[in-house]
Amino acid sequence: MKESFKQMLKDVFKSGDKIRKRYIRICRDADKPCYSPNWDVDTRWNSTFEMFESGLKQKTTLAYFHDILVNKNGRRFKKFPVEYWVMIETLNPLLEVFQNATVILSGVYYPTSPLVLQQIFFISCKLSDLELEGGLLSCMVKPMKKKLRKYFENMPPIITCSAALNSCFNVSGVDYLIENISRDLEFQDDSFATRSLDWFHESFQGLYNMYYTKYGTNHTQSTSGGGSSSGVSRDPYARLLHGLKGHTKKKARNDPTMSSEYEQYLKADFVSHLHPKDFATFDVLGFWKAKENQFPVLSRMAMDILSVQASSVASESAFSTSGRLLTIRRTRLTPESLEMCMCLKDHLDAQERKQDTSPLELPLDVEEGVFNVEVQQNEATQLTDQEIALDASSDGSSGEPRHDYMMSSGAEDDQTGDGHDGSMSHGYY
Repeated sequence: MKESFKQMLKDVFKSGDKIRKRYIRICRDADKPCYSPNWDVDTRWNSTFEMFESGLKQKTTLAYFHDILVNKNGRRFKKFPVEYWVMIETLNPLLEVFQNATVILSGVYYPTSPLVLQQIFFISCKLSDLELEGGLLSCMVKPMKKKLRKYFENMPPIITCSAALNSCFNVSGVDYLIENISRDLEFQDDSFATRSLDWFHESFQGLYNMYYTKYGTNHTQSTSGGGSSSGVSRDPYARLLHGLKGHTKKKARNDPTMSSEYEQYLKADFVSHLHPKDFATFDVLGFWKAKENQFPVLSRMAMDILSVQASSVASESAFSTSGRLLTIRRTRLTPESLEMCMCLKDHLDAQERKQDTSPLELPLDVEEGVFNVEVQQNEATQLTDQEIALDASSDGSSGEPRHDYMMSSGAEDDQTGDGHDGSMSHGYY
């Protein structure tokens, strides 16, 4: 189904510039949206969702135009079954959960490492709900659970420790997440959850002891604080917060006389008063800034651990940006110039707070760059007298009237009639 859908997009957008331009004009005349396709990539979790989503946004015109292509040339184009559209519309809500997790864990302006367990919890809950409901997607649950088990089994302790430094979770909340995720993913080894909990407690306690040796103090001061930034809550957050509150009430016990900073944090209750909206947008960095005097050692742990990125998207984006700057037409850029361009772009994006945004779909322009409909159809465009004179003086020719040709994407038009490369027109340098 996925390959058939991708082939349909290729038929419309990559079978020739005339077909593509015709589809764009049909969308414009019908006042319907037209988006460039997002192609599926094996190494990106959310790329299939983006490909389906961009297609569903223009389903009516896309299906209509592709049927025209099939009816006109059935040997070249293969019909896309109508029932596949139904399957895609059913599948996309599940893929959207993975899409949201990918976007959240690829953020730039907030710590992402404490969110990994939370996103796995959301996905595992979704898969368990689908398994209970049955239906079209139930056959996909088991292989997805197997994939998640593979990641969950090999999760490094830095992820669980960073989640524990989110006061909304704390140590008891991480226990709750590990127990529920292990149950939802249906591990065959009944002792897996117990071993995971022991490993987490040992790692977090050991990490605290290391920091206490370096930053420990014998006195603590109580301060108020903690804040949350603006945002919009969703049902999964309300579901998670409800479970955390019930789990915390069993174990929480506020006792300011405790001698250990570690014990004070473990027994504190930071979630009972939270609203789902506040929980979904909780500012963990603001919390530790406000609690720096009360928890001096843990706040130093938070400074180091919360800065660990949960994904490599930020670093990979830098390589992608350099590839777009150092194109085939700009091969003489020096390393210093390339670095300056990269830094300038990053600084400008940071100023506009858009380092983490890249539009998933871009409206296609009917007239892209210097190209227009007539040129794309290989129609000759007469040069002006000034351009003819300039061209003649540059190559010593006689100054006779000549025509300017810009070539289409067809394979048969690789060369112009006068021996010049078809990718460049006279008068353009």
